Amino acid sequence: MVNTNFEDNKIYECSFENCDLKDCKFRKLDLQNTKFKHSNLTKTDFRKAKNFKIDITDCNLKNAKFSYPDVIDLLDCLEIVIE
Repeated sequence: MVNTNFEDNKIYECSFENCDLKDCKFRKLDLQNTKFKHSNLTKTDFRKAKNFKIDITDCNLKNAKFSYPDVIDLLDCLEIVIE
């Protein structure tokens, strides 16, 4: 699915596992409970996307783009407390 444009849509309850999503566009998406595991997210654009669940410990995120404050969701997989 390299270079696929998912912009301005909704993707709910989906699982992207072992996927090559390099250069994809997930901009302005509501990704409610959508999970990314063991995937290549190199240069993938998540700006203004929300509700994503990305396991940063096993996904390649080199040069991926995110917006604040939703980038904080990347820390969910670490099971830490942020106050």
